[in-house]
Amino acid sequence: MRHKKWQVAGHLITVFLLTVITQIGGVIWMVTLGVTIFFPDSSFPKWRFTGCFFILYSLSTICIIPFLAPLAGRVPLPVKGSTLEAKSVIYCFLNRHYLRSEARSILLQKASLLQANFPKTKLYYLDAGFPFGNGFPLFPHLSHNDGRKIDLCFFYKKSNGERTNFKPARSGYGVFEGPKKEEQNMTDFCQSKGYIQYDYPKFLTLGKRDDLIFDELRTREMLSLLVREKRVKKVFVEPHLKARLGMNKETKIRFQGCKAVRHDDHIHVEFSE
Repeated sequence: MRHKKWQVAGHLITVFLLTVITQIGGVIWMVTLGVTIFFPDSSFPKWRFTGCFFILYSLSTICIIPFLAPLAGRVPLPVKGSTLEAKSVIYCFLNRHYLRSEARSILLQKASLLQANFPKTKLYYLDAGFPFGNGFPLFPHLSHNDGRKIDLCFFYKKSNGERTNFKPARSGYGVFEGPKKEEQNMTDFCQSKGYIQYDYPKFLTLGKRDDLIFDELRTREMLSLLVREKRVKKVFVEPHLKARLGMNKETKIRFQGCKAVRHDDHIHVEFSE
């Protein structure tokens, strides 16, 4: 009896975690459990159960969810593309790459304009939103719950000045372009106020490279393209980068507040309704 209770608790925890991380994973786990009820335990060991879940989840993510999401007003962003691309396929496998169709169109347009100005440049995105339901949180973000928010990567150069599409963090998060001595340091300020989570993305890099330099020119151009778009509501970037890029007069570029995390490793973009 105690063993059964632990099994049930384990399944409930797994369903919760899969739902938080992928939105649909918890449902697929329950479906897999439903399938295995019709088989004796001896014919469905843990490895076979896990394999069944992985197959069902993969088929759902690739073949079903992209066709159902438009019914909820969301569309998937391209996994790979000539101008707009996921920083890592994991964001797409976890179903965190969905946006409103109009927001998707805007991003594709801006990515094309950026590439026209800087040949071979690709715009890389990180977390966007889940495929279903307004208000469903995209952990660990405070927003990203309505298909109108997305995180974008900065641009970088190699140490010899050559422009590249490489990013310093494998995940796209956690390698900061911190403030210089004379620049405003919101990280120190927020942490002094007790917001210890402010630079936690430093633990989320999943590996990094140290031979890249922040590309001010392309990053400024990308920000300019975004803030000139009337359907872009606001953009979050750390104050020291806003000043460094000479964009202090841009009212759409704002400080996200100490309750969030620092934004000198990526750009957060919000689209209007």
